[in-house]
Formats: sequence, C-alpha cells, structure tokens
Amino acid sequence: MAGVYGGVSGIAAGLASLVLTAMTVLIGVFGQAYRDMLNQVRGGLIGTLRPYIIVVIVAVLASLTALALCVTWPLVAELPWQAVWAIAAIPFALLCWSLLGCIQVIFQLVNHVKLNRFAEDQAERRRRALDRRPTG
Repeated sequence: MAGVYGGVSGIAAGLASLVLTAMTVLIGVFGQAYRDMLNQVRGGLIGTLRPYIIVVIVAVLASLTALALCVTWPLVAELPWQAVWAIAAIPFALLCWSLLGCIQVIFQLVNHVKLNRFAEDQAERRRRALDRRPTG
C-alpha cells in the first residue's frame, strides 16, 4: 500500500502543476479589455483566480497526505481496521475532489478565452465606431 500512496502523491502533485499551468495561461490570455470587464465585477481578477487556487491547494493536500501515508504506512497498518480505512480514505477523497476541480477549471479556462475574445472584439468595434464618428 505504501507504493500506491506514493503513486497517488505523484498524481496529485501533477494535478496541482496542471492547474497552476492553466492559471498561468489564463493570466497570459487576459487582454486589457477583458481585465477592465473583470475589474467591474465583484472579486475582479483575484476572484476569477480563486477556483484555480482552491483546486491547487486541495491537490497539494492530497499529495502531502498520500506522501505521509506512504512513509507511515507500517505504523498505520497496525491500527484497527476502521481507523486504517478512515485514514486511508483521506488522500483518495482529496484526489477525487481535485480531479473534478481540475476538470471544472479547465472548462472555465476555455470559457475565459472565449470571453476574452468577445471583449477584444467589442473594444475594437468601439474604437472603429469612435474613429468613424464625425468631428465637429
């Protein structure tokens, strides 16, 4: 079982890095028009990144708890079976939650890319309309 928890720890760490990469892409994709739109809503840019940060934290917790079980498994295996099951479930529950969260934030990333494109199109239309407006 120690090897299984070592693998779970690696998978959870990989999920955390995947979501951090998605968050970095998201920050890099934001244009000025979309940033302006986000700053008008409650939470702004930080509120937009909050789900990504939560998923990263849960994935890191899954990795750390699995690593701790990997190291301490001989001691945990000596406990009553109810305690073993309860302790052993923690990293798996956190891993499942972070997997589902990862899927959710990837869909959010795709949606933000679409909204960023829409905001840039609207800003360009606004600029063209202002350029065509007669002066006087």
